[in-house]
Amino acid sequence: MINYPFANAKHEGGPRNGVLTAIEDFIQESELDLHLFALLVNNGLGIIYSKNSRAEEFIKTNLLPPPALSLFLQTWELARLNDIIRRLQHQPRQQPSRQGIRSGLARLLRGLGRVMIRMIEK
Repeated sequence: MINYPFANAKHEGGPRNGVLTAIEDFIQESELDLHLFALLVNNGLGIIYSKNSRAEEFIKTNLLPPPALSLFLQTWELARLNDIIRRLQHQPRQQPSRQGIRSGLARLLRGLGRVMIRMIEK
């Protein structure tokens, strides 16, 4: 419902059904010792990294939120999604324009770039 013009899972859960499941399947099937750091906020951020790598050290030192903050972020994301769904249920469906999709993606990438720069500068 939220991003209806795109390829979405027809039902939640199950094998080979969605992006997170694809990542989990990839990690499980890989011969490498890979792990996933997932931050479940604003549709999620996932980082695949090798065990005992510099990336693992960086994630544990700089990105891993305390359990209470992690629960808060998950609750916040659920509330955000519920609000979007509630608003979408009360308005007619409209196909987004290609220009609208491009501008939205550009805004997202600019924001992600700013976040990454701030993380690197720390």
